[in-house]
Amino acid sequence: DLFHRLIESISPLLNSQILGFIIFDETHRLLEAQTPFKGIHAESVVRWYQFSLQPGSQAEEIWTAAETLITADAAEDERFKSFGLDHFARVAGIHQCVLIPLTSSGQMLGYLLVANKPNGEVFDQDDVHFLQIISGKAAPIIENSNLIQLTRQRAQRAEVLRRIASLTKSNATIDETLKFSTIDLARLL
Repeated sequence: DLFHRLIESISPLLNSQILGFIIFDETHRLLEAQTPFKGIHAESVVRWYQFSLQPGSQAEEIWTAAETLITADAAEDERFKSFGLDHFARVAGIHQCVLIPLTSSGQMLGYLLVANKPNGEVFDQDDVHFLQIISGKAAPIIENSNLIQLTRQRAQRAEVLRRIASLTKSNATIDETLKFSTIDLARLL
């Protein structure tokens, strides 16, 4: 899994207890935490975080500006609240936190979330700079993975449509054509 490999690669470089990715689903306009999340062992907690990015909201303004967010208290920070991260922070035990934008080809893909330095300190500008370098390397990997997945889905759709077209040209009965076409179309969904 992509996010598992990224977490394993990045984790040794960072002095943090929590590390994970929050990725934007364009189709549903949702920000979604991706499993695994280093330091949050309950997968249900990670899967619980989904946030709908509403037009005109403070969260959308922050998102559009691709702002980095740093806080000493994620559960009380108004910017984190605008993303619904205050509840996630309480449940997951997130205190000091930084959200680094993941951008590739000028497009926001999501955020790299890094939280809870072992010494309890707030993330400083040196931390942020290092995390921006890491996010700059991770974002194109995520984008390429998304493009590969999209290409596979399109190829699968094209193959189903080819089979359906072939069936309609064959000697198959209408019932057979409908039956096999319905089965193929159901697989796409």
